[in-house]
Amino acid sequence: MSTIQVSFSQFNSEPIIEYYNANKPTEWQPIHILNRIEGGFQVKISDYDTIHADVNYKIRQLRWHKKQLVVPMGMYGLRNEEINLLYQAFLSVHNTEEVSLL
Repeated sequence: MSTIQVSFSQFNSEPIIEYYNANKPTEWQPIHILNRIEGGFQVKISDYDTIHADVNYKIRQLRWHKKQLVVPMGMYGLRNEEINLLYQAFLSVHNTEEVSLL
């Protein structure tokens, strides 16, 4: 699985989310800010398992850790296609020296 790494500490997520959602295939769910202490991004799972009450099992997510977007242990991450589009969204706002795909 790919990981996005950045060199900056703060950024405006709105243009990144706008780019992603404007360029995603129509069958994909939109991306949103992940409302967690670490921050990050989330995509709702449309056919999630209703047995789990924990909201973390109803989304795929990436959280910030040491300037990298990583999948939290035991959680669902974004698919590689979604990570690639998110990377392109970052590049639409930042230059290649500030953002890399590992």
